[in-house]
Amino acid sequence: MAIEALLADGKEKFDHLPCHDLESILYVIFFICTFTKGPNLPRPDFETPGTLHMKSWFSTDPLNSIGFRKVADLCLPTQTVIPGFTEYWNDFAPFALDLIDLCFSSTPAARNKLTHKSMITILEKACATVKEPPASSNMKNLKRNKSTAGGPSESVPLATKRMKRKLEKV
Repeated sequence: MAIEALLADGKEKFDHLPCHDLESILYVIFFICTFTKGPNLPRPDFETPGTLHMKSWFSTDPLNSIGFRKVADLCLPTQTVIPGFTEYWNDFAPFALDLIDLCFSSTPAARNKLTHKSMITILEKACATVKEPPASSNMKNLKRNKSTAGGPSESVPLATKRMKRKLEKV
């Protein structure tokens, strides 16, 4: 959920805007980068560090408590969110940081600034930049899917490509 919705917690009027849906997509991207080892490869619980900050976002605590934790984590994403990314997604981290900066221009407690166009621009840059992971021993079987439609294929993270297509439909 968007931080603004979590902090409102039903106690004050909350106007749901398209930027809140885009912010939710941002959290789905974080989830994918943190809780999967690659396409169709969930990260087993025993491989997920107990100190992972994002775990605290998934609780039955009051919504505003979860919102405050998200604000705190997104104030220092290079120390809280990005270190949780699995090896496969490490090269996507700079784009995740760009999305955070775009979403929260000054602080995560500020109003979200995401637009469809700006989010797609960052995802397109990621598609053009991110390449196959290095062929290290534990990454041998993790290959990024290659586009087969229309001309030569290029390496892109599957999740990024799907997200871009979904945003273009909106």
